[in-house]
Amino acid sequence: MHKPIEAAQLSMDNAGALRDEDHAIIKQKTTGMTIDKETIEKVAHLARLELTESEVQDTMKDMSKILDFMAKLNEVDTTGVEPLVYMTTGANVLREDVVKQQITHEEALENAPKHDEDYFLVAKVIEK
Repeated sequence: MHKPIEAAQLSMDNAGALRDEDHAIIKQKTTGMTIDKETIEKVAHLARLELTESEVQDTMKDMSKILDFMAKLNEVDTTGVEPLVYMTTGANVLREDVVKQQITHEEALENAPKHDEDYFLVAKVIEK
C-alpha cells in the first residue's frame, strides 16, 4: 500500500483543483516516478522526435495520466487471479492448408488490363 500524502504538501488553485506541480507530488508518492520536462525531452531524443514546447506540455500531461492509471492498476488485489492469455476459452478452428485450383489460368487472365497467353503484363519499375 502507498504512503498517504499529507494535505499540507498540496495546494489548490482558485478553482479548488490541484496545481500541476501538486500532481507531480502525488505521482512521485504513488508511483515513485515523476514526469518532468527533462524526462519528456530524453524520451523524445531516444525516439528521435522533435517536440515543440506545447507538445512537451501535452506529452507530460498524457504520460502523467498513464502513470495515474498504472498506479490505480497497482492498487488492485490480484491474489489468486490466473494470468489471462486469451479472451475466450475456445480453440482456433483452422482449415487444412490444401492447395486447390479455384479458377483456371485463363479465368485469372480474363480481367487483367494487359496480358499475354500466360502472364500478367505490368509496367517496368526497375531501371538499369
